Amino acid sequence: MKSIKRWRYYCDYCKKSGGSRYHMEKHEKRCTNNPNRVCNLCNFCDGGAPLKELVAFVKKYIQSKQNDFGGKDFWSTDEESVVLAGLREMNNCPACILSALRQSGAPFLFQSFDFKKEKAALWDNVNVDEMGCNRN
Repeated sequence: MKSIKRWRYYCDYCKKSGGSRYHMEKHEKRCTNNPNRVCNLCNFCDGGAPLKELVAFVKKYIQSKQNDFGGKDFWSTDEESVVLAGLREMNNCPACILSALRQSGAPFLFQSFDFKKEKAALWDNVNVDEMGCNRN
């Protein structure tokens, strides 16, 4: 019988793990739970406010709503829309918005935010703007 030990690498910010140190280091730099993350999508959109400001905006909104309802969480889709619209005004990058939602501890906002659709819309705009062609 043969026994082999293999290294396993874990992200410091989320539960992701892998067998390749290189790939896990690459993931950690861009992990949406990393407060000092490097965003590559911001290069293709207008960018805007840094991640710390986005997280602070969401946390401030959460705190104000919890104060309104005596510390309980009561959220409607209208309130989620207000937060997402505010985030889009500050920074229109889908990855930065997702990071702000995850780092602020606001899982309820994930219901109305679809990262895949937001990213696809960004790429459609990039393709139309830069190459004059459409994805379809």
